[in-house]
Amino acid sequence: MDHVSEIVAELRTAYASEIEIIEDYLANATNLESAEAIRNLFDEEVQTALGHARRLAKRIKALEGRVPGSRELPRTQTSLRPSANTDDMDIALHDAIKSQDAAIAQYERIIRLSDGHDFVTLDLVIELLVDERERRQRLVELLDAIGMDPSRGH
Repeated sequence: MDHVSEIVAELRTAYASEIEIIEDYLANATNLESAEAIRNLFDEEVQTALGHARRLAKRIKALEGRVPGSRELPRTQTSLRPSANTDDMDIALHDAIKSQDAAIAQYERIIRLSDGHDFVTLDLVIELLVDERERRQRLVELLDAIGMDPSRGH
């Protein structure tokens, strides 16, 4: 597999992840009943993820000529699924942090793959990685602010 094909495959994975994040953040923002600060953050993050998805789609189009549709996208997010308990802020925030960790790892993978081969993708993904790290930090700060232990996992 050549570098362009590998890069496109990883961009597709990142694109699919951003689409899933949009779905799950939107569901969590709507379902969480007693957590206005978390709902607001999730609502904001839907817009950030949408922006990322759009930028990834444009790059996929530029490299390959075709952006995958919903039936072609893998569903890999296991940590951000909305909880059945609409008051469970703890689970929602911890799961969102796990999701951010996965997104950060994916973008780091693309950076390693494109470094020295595709500087346009490299620059794009570095920008997206910064956003992901900032998003993760906001989630951790929110956990701290509401008195939850950010190292506790589920």
